[in-house]
This record gives sequence, structure tokens and C-alpha cells, in this order.
Amino acid sequence: MADSPILVETAPPVRSITPTMLIALVILGGWLVTALTASAIAPYDPDAIDIMNMLSPPSAAHWFGTDQVGRDVFSRVLFASRVDLLLCVVGVLPPLLIGTTIGLLSGYFGGVVDTVFMRIYDLTVAFPFFVLVLAIVGVLGPGLLNFILALTLVGWVSYARLVRAQVLTIR
Repeated sequence: MADSPILVETAPPVRSITPTMLIALVILGGWLVTALTASAIAPYDPDAIDIMNMLSPPSAAHWFGTDQVGRDVFSRVLFASRVDLLLCVVGVLPPLLIGTTIGLLSGYFGGVVDTVFMRIYDLTVAFPFFVLVLAIVGVLGPGLLNFILALTLVGWVSYARLVRAQVLTIR
């Protein structure tokens, strides 16, 4: 009988940083630095009104031009990156925590718990995501906090369904 080859398990190869990943990290890093240092970088106060420069085109003084009341658009964009960064973090973490918790409970306990949570899930996904977010904001009123709350109330569903499926597979 011929010797059979010995199978040796090897660890998966360690992936190196790809050019696409490097570009993404540079963009993300630049965005973070911009958000954190906006007050030092911005050439003008983002809320300063200058009626002498209303709707000015881009120039050396105002790189992106000015708006209807003469505010520097470039400075406003720099300061808006802070709000964007906040929305990225707060728009993902609460839905992640809520969805993961609901998915774990639903998949682990099953039965009535699973039925109740999955009917709430079905009710939530019956509407388009942004339409439901806009409807919730319309009911709660304008504001960043209400927008974050609406994102949380609608965004948990994808996490819940994924975690539930994994728990059911393991169970």
C-alpha cells in the first residue's frame, strides 16, 4: 500500500494592506483630522454674516464662494464635518446595540419572544428606510437628536435579523 500524503492544516494567509484599503484609510484619516481641527483650519467664522459678499463665486478669499447671506461655504463645510462624524458614530452604535440585543434574545429564546420581535421587524421593513425615518422625524419634529432617534428606531432591523440567524444556526 502506497504511503498516503499527510495533510497538514495551515493558518490562513495574513492579508497585507491593499492599495484600496490604504486610500480609504488616508481619506478617513484626513476627514478625522479635518473634523477635529476645523476651528484652526477654517479661514472664517462659519456663522459670520457678510452682506457685502453675498453669493460670491469661488475666489482666493473664499475658496468655495459664499452663500445667500455672505457666509464662507468652505468654513461651513469644515465645521459640518464634525456633525457628519457624530452622525456616523451615533447613527451606527445605538442601532447595532439594540439590533444585536434583539437578535440574541429572539434567536436564543425562540417561541413567543421570537414571534413578537420578528413581527416588529416585519412591520419596520414593510416601509422604505428613508421614508420611515422622514415620517418619524416629521412626528418628532426637526433637530439632530430626533434624527438620531429616528435612525435608531429604523436601523436596528438589519443587525437583529443577522444576529438572530447566526444564533439560530449555533443553537
